[in-house]
Amino acid sequence: MRALRAFARTHHLRIARDRLSERNITLRGTSGHFSKAFHVRRTKYDSPRGIFYAYPGEVWIPRRLSAIVDGVIGLAQYPVHRLSAQLRPGRPPAQSP
Repeated sequence: MRALRAFARTHHLRIARDRLSERNITLRGTSGHFSKAFHVRRTKYDSPRGIFYAYPGEVWIPRRLSAIVDGVIGLAQYPVHRLSAQLRPGRPPAQSP
């Protein structure tokens, strides 16, 4: 945890939520600080579903954190798909054979 705190501080990020028992830590900061910290270049895209931000390539994790960090989630913001059908209350969904 000490190494993660140092990484966050070095990159001007702060630990907003710490759930060590779930191995889940939430960092807060600006888009620019996250981009520099994880060596990504967030790009703005315009699609039929709306504008979203994503990055090409892979997220960089320092070697000293690679044994404790399983992944980085939330750097991209993709449009959410909408349901094309609604389920009626009280009726179970149809099951595939």
